[in-house]
Amino acid sequence: LAPAAWVIGPFANTGGGAIGEATPPEAGPPAPEQSYAGLERAVRWQRIESTPRRGVLDVDAQVSPSSDIRAVVAAVAVVPRATDAALRLGVSGQVVAFVNGVEVARDDVERPVALDQTVAGVRLMAGPNLILLRLGNVQGELAARVRLTAPDGAPLAGLRWEETFEGLVSAFDVTAQG
Repeated sequence: LAPAAWVIGPFANTGGGAIGEATPPEAGPPAPEQSYAGLERAVRWQRIESTPRRGVLDVDAQVSPSSDIRAVVAAVAVVPRATDAALRLGVSGQVVAFVNGVEVARDDVERPVALDQTVAGVRLMAGPNLILLRLGNVQGELAARVRLTAPDGAPLAGLRWEETFEGLVSAFDVTAQG
């Protein structure tokens, strides 16, 4: 499970209808003090740690209001060599998931967060890989669990999570270069 990630939001998602629309922070690498027009105020990327026992990224704790919103969660997975993997998500609401800029999963539901609710096969490149989740809800909790495994569910050899802002910027840069 990702031990930490970066979150930004909230952005409008009235009735859940905007989940398919990109948010401004998805366009490119963030700068440390850069802000974006959010739902009610300017918003910036914030670090979020997963809960120690459950591995949940509690997005609600970082964004307000927390109904009829979208938020973006970004995590950086680093692997020593290119490899096939499974992105396994537990998300309490809508999700559009991207790995290195490519959409790999989309789910439009309202449910409690649990392990492996949405699973997608992905190809990771050697080095940093940007996992970007556009999350949305209409009401209730907004939370996520993010994990990467081998395609068969076994631990992914050599995986480490980059938790720094500089690592996030670098992963955006690598993704932009293709």
